[in-house]
Amino acid sequence: MTERVIEPQELQVNLEVCKSDFLNNWQALEMGFSAYHELPQSFEDFMLAHVAEKVAEEIEKNIWQGDTGGSAPVNHFDGFEKLIDAVTPGGEITAATVTASNVVDELGKIVDAIPSAVYSKTDLKVYVSSNIARAYQRALGGFAAVGTATDALTPGAGFEGQMYVGRKPMNFDGVNLVMCPGLADNTAVATPSSNLFFGTGLLNDHNEVRVIDMAQYDGSQNVRIIMRMTAGVQFGNSSDIVLYN
Repeated sequence: MTERVIEPQELQVNLEVCKSDFLNNWQALEMGFSAYHELPQSFEDFMLAHVAEKVAEEIEKNIWQGDTGGSAPVNHFDGFEKLIDAVTPGGEITAATVTASNVVDELGKIVDAIPSAVYSKTDLKVYVSSNIARAYQRALGGFAAVGTATDALTPGAGFEGQMYVGRKPMNFDGVNLVMCPGLADNTAVATPSSNLFFGTGLLNDHNEVRVIDMAQYDGSQNVRIIMRMTAGVQFGNSSDIVLYN
């Protein structure tokens, strides 16, 4: 056993927008008709939600593709792909360009490479990139005709008829698949969820965004949106990981 340490990195969001830019849109009435425009609560809520969504997208990319030696926007902290690639995982598979025609074979390689001791764990998951998830969903809907060995029920009905029952948790050979938009294309990681860790300094680091109306400080029409946080990732046992990249 070797010790692994999470080292959360400091992150910051500092945006500034001008209230006058919104005078001619649907928010105009809420801002009032005087020369001194109040920041409407509905717009403040919108800004908070919008900024939080964009930050979450960037954090997701950094969680998987982060490389402090790389370029923005994925250089805030080292992500799982770089961390796992730097060690010897339990299994490592050279990725192909995944399509609907080969995705079943490629996922089979990943599942086959999972160590027996890990395969029995209840929280085992295969984290896949968006293009792999899309290809697999397409493959589930394109199986052969009625009565064939591939699909003995109805054409287009994949495992448990996923094509027709709508959104449900995807799985392959009984192993749950999780689509991770932050993963690079044609990349997957198989490991128990309990083997992956996200670290931050305080719980409210990811729950707090400040909106500051600058009118009371400098008389301007500007509004500042501030977010400060710390974030970092780490895995536990490299032998419990299968990397496909």
